[in-house]
Amino acid sequence: MLLLLEPLERATRYLSASSYPTMGDTHLVFTGIQTHLDKYANDNNFTASEVAALISSKIKKYWLIMDNSSTISAILDTRSKLSVFSEESKPSARAQIQSIFELYKEQSYSSTNLVPSTPVKKNRQYFTRLRQNIAPINEISTPVLETETELNHYLELPIDEETEPLLWWQAHSNEFPVLSNMARDYLTIQATSVASEQAFSIAGNVITKNRNRLLPETSRACLCVKSWMDKNLVN
Repeated sequence: MLLLLEPLERATRYLSASSYPTMGDTHLVFTGIQTHLDKYANDNNFTASEVAALISSKIKKYWLIMDNSSTISAILDTRSKLSVFSEESKPSARAQIQSIFELYKEQSYSSTNLVPSTPVKKNRQYFTRLRQNIAPINEISTPVLETETELNHYLELPIDEETEPLLWWQAHSNEFPVLSNMARDYLTIQATSVASEQAFSIAGNVITKNRNRLLPETSRACLCVKSWMDKNLVN
């Protein structure tokens, strides 16, 4: 049982000890735990394989809720990007962040063009610059990095596991204006329920270092009876 609980406990220690925990860690942690549990659930020689299967099934239900948001967060995490996805799921993940990127790009464009210049104002600015002997602004000029290529440029950059994602986006906000706004929304830790953490804590009180050889049936019975007692279903 300790083999099953180790990654769950380590995930808690990892997220609490990190100076800048982000939602980008969610995909890495969840998929790592799932792989670990599936390994023991499919091992017929492991005495607690049934327990591993039940825990894995429960976590996968939570994963269905977290999957979509965690995909964007994982890609915006400069330490992972698309590396945490399988080859089969990479096209889907890239298409998902592309669609969100387009939405943010439209919002960014609208916010910077709330008060468009009138032809009269543009002409006045044109002649003012001529009078001051300053070259007129080329209205059809484009920025060095167009918003259409911003996402591609970011994904082509090498992964750096030593960076802190939030600090990285703060430092590169001018280079990636649309993506930095996305990172601000998707990498922040969201408020969540602690019900799952309480469940793991209760299991940790039942399955201790001194009681680490309990049969799966005994562990389930202890947890079940405790739940019934807490809800006053039994005396």
